[in-house]
Amino acid sequence: IANATNPICFLYSTAKAGFVEINITGSTYTWTISSNVAGDYTAYIFDVPTTVSNGHGIKVYDEAASLVFDSENKYMKVIDVFELPPPDGGGETTNTRTYGQNGTYAVGITNPNAFLLLRFNTLFLSSVTCSTNSITITDNGLRDNGYVVDGMGVLSRQKDVPYMVIDVTGY
Repeated sequence: IANATNPICFLYSTAKAGFVEINITGSTYTWTISSNVAGDYTAYIFDVPTTVSNGHGIKVYDEAASLVFDSENKYMKVIDVFELPPPDGGGETTNTRTYGQNGTYAVGITNPNAFLLLRFNTLFLSSVTCSTNSITITDNGLRDNGYVVDGMGVLSRQKDVPYMVIDVTGY
């Protein structure tokens, strides 16, 4: 995405898919997402709204007369924020979060995390799988061809990684 202010990318996937890296060059953001199985995949990108309103709906302005809310925009609907610890011993671990209402959920992470096994040139990524009422994060659950990550990315996970889940039903 070009001319971005501060975008956040969320992934909806019906099969294991993961973020490999995020590159930022000026105001251009590029996310690399990988999967090695068939499924439905959608990336949702949210940023500071730049569209001009047509004058209908609810609008809220601050004391400087700047528009701070417009009901015509599709805002991020955050439903969950959590951290997951790294897997013990580098093995695969699965963490599922279930929500009370059926919908379409997408997952964003602060920083891609992976383990690079140089001997076999394989990258083990944390993967995301979404269903109508839950999301599943599988640490080291996706394998990809290994290569040097030149953007934001963690090649050796030492600490908890924050995740955010949003409701994108109808988007």
